[in-house]
Amino acid sequence: MNARKRTLLILGMASLVMYYPLTKYLYRYFYLGIDTGFLKKLGFFSGNSGTPLAWILALIFGLGYVMISMNAVPIIKEKWLEISWFNLFGFLAIISAAVVEEAFFRRFIMDRLATNGYDNLSQIILSGLAFGISHGVWGFLKGSLQVAIKAILYTTLLGLALAIIYLIGDRSLAPCITSHYISAGLIEPWLIYGLILGKPPKS
Repeated sequence: MNARKRTLLILGMASLVMYYPLTKYLYRYFYLGIDTGFLKKLGFFSGNSGTPLAWILALIFGLGYVMISMNAVPIIKEKWLEISWFNLFGFLAIISAAVVEEAFFRRFIMDRLATNGYDNLSQIILSGLAFGISHGVWGFLKGSLQVAIKAILYTTLLGLALAIIYLIGDRSLAPCITSHYISAGLIEPWLIYGLILGKPPKS
């Protein structure tokens, strides 16, 4: 199996897991008439949509992460504008990750910590670390501890930024999801592809 097919397989399996809660919600909403308010709580359709500063930071952090990743993994810069089914699949797969991961790492973890008396700084740090550690799997897929550590480091920094945006945005997920999608949707397929080819991030 070539590198592109392996990348699509990995992304496909991950997106299936991520799309499950979204599909379950849509099924319950449209077929069973049960509305848990999940989509409304995201901030796109109604309710708290965040603050102007949160949206500005969301764009800055999202695009900044893309630039850093392009420098770390050159193949991303070479291929991210390629018009292909490969890129299209990556863009679609990241939708579920952006929504589900932000709902978990920001709303679930940070709100639960707040409920249990943790201050904002603790919420940011713990949310960012959890986000980073969970993404170390990309390095282990390659069987490289060095790549795993760098993946954890980069995504922890992104997770910390997203946690800050979440608080500045009055705990609205909309800016976080948007920033997450920008940072991952533009690079994720080629980041995985580069790892599979054995081209880890530069030192």
